[in-house]
Amino acid sequence: MPRKALLEFMKLHLETFSAQRWLSWGIVVLFASVVNLSGAEPPPLGAKARAAFEVLKGTPTFSSTTVGIAGITPREVFAFRDLLDDPQADAALKILLKEATPEGRLYAVCGLWFTDPTEFQAQVKLLEDTSMKVNHVDGCERGEERVSRLIWSKEAGTVRLKDNKQTIKEWLEANKPANLFYDIAGGAWSSLLRDEGGFRKPLREPAKR
Repeated sequence: MPRKALLEFMKLHLETFSAQRWLSWGIVVLFASVVNLSGAEPPPLGAKARAAFEVLKGTPTFSSTTVGIAGITPREVFAFRDLLDDPQADAALKILLKEATPEGRLYAVCGLWFTDPTEFQAQVKLLEDTSMKVNHVDGCERGEERVSRLIWSKEAGTVRLKDNKQTIKEWLEANKPANLFYDIAGGAWSSLLRDEGGFRKPLREPAKR
């Protein structure tokens, strides 16, 4: 379908259906990609952050910080940390929201917890009811998971950090829950990906020999 015709088609449907029906992450991203077919260039990034940007842009999985029997830290987690260390992290994350894989976009949302809390909340609101699924790896468990379940947990004991300065470790010390659950909305995934939730573990990828 020609670009002009596609834009007219989407405009007609946006006017016909309620806004709520179209508040799907996939539709928003598709519309953005149609309007800007060439894609946005990432901001000037350091070499390590640029490499991290490319890793997150193309990642096929949204992973926890330790996966498999050996508890290996995925390269996406190290990339997340390297990108956040760059002064242009916020701008880079917002480009990833439009151009990364669905799994990469979740990493971008987690990063916004630190760089732009207001936009983070907007993304959480946008995604909390979506039916989209992503490839998810958590420990030894691998499979498809609904984005809405990753975004919001209704379980008692779900971590709810007071702000982006508090770590999971500090929250646990203050709340002492009987059970522990993570989600993106409460900041736990962001804290985990950023610095292992405040627990002592290697935070950077070992140098290659």
